[in-house]
Amino acid sequence: MSVRRSLIWLNLKLKQSNVMVIYPVIIPTLCRYEHLIKCVRSLSECSLADQTELVIGLDYPLNEKQEPGYIKIKEFIKKITGFKKVTIFTTTKNLGAESNLNRLIEYVYQTYEAVIITEDDNYFSPCFLEFMNTALNKFMDDFRIMSVCGYNAVMYEGVTDNSIILTHDNSAWGIGLWKGKNDPCDLSYYDEICHSFTKSYRLFKEYPALLSMLIVMLKRKERYGDTMRTTCRILDDTYQLRPALSMVRNLGQDGSGLHSGINPELLSQTISNEKHFLIDDAAIKKAFEEKAKTNKYLFRQGLSKSWPKAMCQLILWFWRGLLYNLLAKRI
Repeated sequence: MSVRRSLIWLNLKLKQSNVMVIYPVIIPTLCRYEHLIKCVRSLSECSLADQTELVIGLDYPLNEKQEPGYIKIKEFIKKITGFKKVTIFTTTKNLGAESNLNRLIEYVYQTYEAVIITEDDNYFSPCFLEFMNTALNKFMDDFRIMSVCGYNAVMYEGVTDNSIILTHDNSAWGIGLWKGKNDPCDLSYYDEICHSFTKSYRLFKEYPALLSMLIVMLKRKERYGDTMRTTCRILDDTYQLRPALSMVRNLGQDGSGLHSGINPELLSQTISNEKHFLIDDAAIKKAFEEKAKTNKYLFRQGLSKSWPKAMCQLILWFWRGLLYNLLAKRI
C-alpha cells in the first residue's frame, strides 16, 4: 500500500473513531517576504502546529520588482521548523494567484477531506489551529455550515457574549473548507442570479453592497471567491462559522494586498491571545439563535457613515442591479 493510500485510510479511520483529524494549512505566496515570515512564525506558535502539515506554493516572479522578495522567500521556506511536515511547491513560470492556490488545494484533497487556507499576509492567534481543526471535524456533516474562518470583522465586535458567531458573510482570511461542500464557480450561475429580480432583490435587501460587487465581478468576467460564497450563503441560508473575537489580523492592510488599500484599523485589530479554544454545544445553539441579529450588520457593509452619502449609494446600487437585470446580456 502506498504512503498516500495509507494516509487516506488512516484519515478515514480517525474520522470514524471520532479522533480529531489535523488538517494541512496551505499558503500561496510570491514576494511578500516580511509578511510571510510573520505569518509562518505565528502559525508555528499555535497549538497543534507540531501535528500540522504546512504546504507552501511559491509562484514565479512576473517582473523584476518581485524578484528580491521571491529570492528571500525561496531561502526562508527551506528552513521552516515547528510543523509536523513542510511541503513546498515551486514553478519555473508565473502561474497567477488562482492557479498557484488551486494546485495546493488539489494536493491536499488527494489525502484529506478538508483544508485550511491562508494568504501570506495573515497573523494568527495561538488558538487558531485548534479552533479551525475542532470546527472542521465537528461540522463536516452539517450542511448548514459551509466554511469556517478564524477572522471576524471589526463590525461584529461586541455583538454577542457568545464565543462564536454564524454569518452569511464569507471571509477567506484564514478559511477552512471541506472537500464535500462546494459552491458553484461558473459565472453563468451568478449571472442567472442577477437576472432574477427575486434573487437579486434578496441580496440587495440583506447586503446591498454585495449585489453591486457581484455585478462588477460579472462585467469583468472575473471570480471573486468571497463575493460568490457570500451570495450562496444568503440565497441558501447557510453559514460561515467564526470566533466572536478574531484570531486573525490581516497585515496586507498596509497597501501590499492584491485587493486592499491602507486600513490602520484592521492593521491594529485586537485578536485573541488564548492558547486553546473550545466549541461546545451550548455555544452552537446560541450562535444559531443569534444568527438573524448577526446578519443584520451586513446591510451596513460598504455604506458611508454619512447618511446622505449612504442613501446615494443605496440608490446607485439598486439601479445598477435593476439595469443589469433588465438590460445586460446573459453570459
